[in-house]
Amino acid sequence: MDTARSLSVAQVAPGVTFPLRLAVLRRVPTDAEVSGNAGSHAHFVVRDGGVVVATGVVVKKEPPDGGPAPGFSWWLMGMAVDPSYRRQGCGSLILAAVLEHVSKHRGRHVWCHARIGAIEFYRRHGFVERGSYRDDPVAGRQIMMHLRLS
Repeated sequence: MDTARSLSVAQVAPGVTFPLRLAVLRRVPTDAEVSGNAGSHAHFVVRDGGVVVATGVVVKKEPPDGGPAPGFSWWLMGMAVDPSYRRQGCGSLILAAVLEHVSKHRGRHVWCHARIGAIEFYRRHGFVERGSYRDDPVAGRQIMMHLRLS
């Protein structure tokens, strides 16, 4: 990682994440991502100085397949890292903040729909694939991944 960079992680209002998410993921956030209370939704960013370089959102929601921890599952979505900041730990910083938030809210399970290019990132952080691949018209090929928390 470039030592001249001053990276910081923060929980933010939903709109702070939108420009980067739209640029990287090509997707407008859904109502499910922005409505709700602070206990059931959390939006995080990594900033380099004042510039948002990574984002992630977590929503208290059961996975479509039921999942291993009914009532204690959280959906990770909107993970995006500016291409010039990839492979420098920004995604890991976001994921750590998300998992800390989930743990503080008694969550025991996190799931996501991982794009093909992100599967190895999630595997390195303990997620496992579940189910079969699906094709999303915007995101492309992806698979559901799960992480059980202790």
